[in-house]
Amino acid sequence: MDENASARLTAWIASQLVAAHDVRLEGFEVADFGHSAETLLFSVAWQDDDGDQREEVVLRTRPPGTGLLPPYDLGLQFKIPCGLEGTAARAPRALWFEPTGAVLGRDFYVMERIDGDVFERTVPDEIAADPARIRRMTEEIVEQVAAIHSVDLEATLLWAAPVGLPFTPGALTIDEVIDRYEELTGIRVRHGSWYRAFQMLKTAVIMLSGSMLFDSRESDDLRFAEMGLYVSYYTQRAFAEFGIDDDLESGPVAPRPERIDAVKAGQGE
Repeated sequence: MDENASARLTAWIASQLVAAHDVRLEGFEVADFGHSAETLLFSVAWQDDDGDQREEVVLRTRPPGTGLLPPYDLGLQFKIPCGLEGTAARAPRALWFEPTGAVLGRDFYVMERIDGDVFERTVPDEIAADPARIRRMTEEIVEQVAAIHSVDLEATLLWAAPVGLPFTPGALTIDEVIDRYEELTGIRVRHGSWYRAFQMLKTAVIMLSGSMLFDSRESDDLRFAEMGLYVSYYTQRAFAEFGIDDDLESGPVAPRPERIDAVKAGQGE
């Protein structure tokens, strides 16, 4: 973040902190995870009548160009954790929302930072080697889905598990997930094959979108290039829910090799 943007952000956050003075933003770090937003980690330090204060925070804003999962309704993203505060559903505390774009050129919101490790498509070896921990993690995902479904909110709530976690040894099977959910909520899950197929096809479309964004030069993120390799895999998993087990060719959905080589060369790989 350049000095001008940092100064504007500092002034804006200072305006959100009642009775605070000497507000400082420190330790800026761009998060290297996530595909659908830009995430900035930093500390907010200030003084008030109670002395020195500090809070670790996360700022999320939409990508500057075409992203993987538009549209980016940051107002709704901010509203959801606000609605979850005080409920059984765990979520970071939402702090402030800037909707105008006047500060950073794009709307953004700020939330508290919760200690922990973030992983997406792959599970770290030390976690994958602990089946009991994997099982508990997948149990907690089901428990949080149940907790969210018990919340009386007008907004629609979404939940997603790390992609690699459900396929890691020790994780709950899909039937165990359903059993656990029914036990916690008293809600009977019907038409499970349709739900599972829908989830797989939705994932296939996301993979295709990322691959095409890379191939069309709208993104140089090499993680998007890898997505095309998984389109046929998730499509085939969806069809398998209905007894269709034909092998599927990948088709023209992966980025061209010359495009991948050009980006790698430009990034010094």
